[in-house]
Amino acid sequence: MKLQNSISESFKYGQKFDIGENNIIGLKRKRLNVKYAIDLAEEARRTEKVVFGDRCVVANNSIIYEGVTFGDDCFIDDFVRVGAFSKIGSGTILLFGVKIYEEAIIGENCRIAGFLPNGVTIGNNVTMMGTITHKYRRPLNWSRTELSPTIEDDVVVGLGAVIVGGVKIGKNAYIAANSTVTKDVPQNSIVLNTNEIMTIEEFEKRKLEKTEWYKRPKEL
Repeated sequence: MKLQNSISESFKYGQKFDIGENNIIGLKRKRLNVKYAIDLAEEARRTEKVVFGDRCVVANNSIIYEGVTFGDDCFIDDFVRVGAFSKIGSGTILLFGVKIYEEAIIGENCRIAGFLPNGVTIGNNVTMMGTITHKYRRPLNWSRTELSPTIEDDVVVGLGAVIVGGVKIGKNAYIAANSTVTKDVPQNSIVLNTNEIMTIEEFEKRKLEKTEWYKRPKEL
């Protein structure tokens, strides 16, 4: 049985748009505050458009909140969440099960998986396979008081890596799988383990030293 999609009236798409089954497009964001019940009617009148560029594809079972914009040639895989007022650049692929929260900005030609918090900024040509998160030092007010992480162009974040807090990951950095980052990473750097930051040259030297074990004198 084909499952129906639930699509808001405030929805716009370009040429050759394709969509699968059981998706929700244009879901209203609930603002969590004490005035929510009072403001409900006003909020209903303020639903913002969801806009797709040309040749975009939405697979199945995804939720895209109000005010999200996609460039051309985007692909949204199954079970994806895109938070309200986020912006997704052309040629970007949102991989299976990725969770993106409100007001995220993602550049062009990215491959995005994992978890992205409110307000994160990601540049162009980024491969993101890990988790980005706030510090959550003030749980009741974190979305207003904590800076969101910034990931610049051409960065790779490996599977299982975690980036914590309002840090900046410089251009062409490589965050290895299962690493943890809690401070800024300069461009052209590699991160291993927890905040073990090194240049590409240092990393290559380290690899070379490990491969030359046979030249070391044998222990008695």
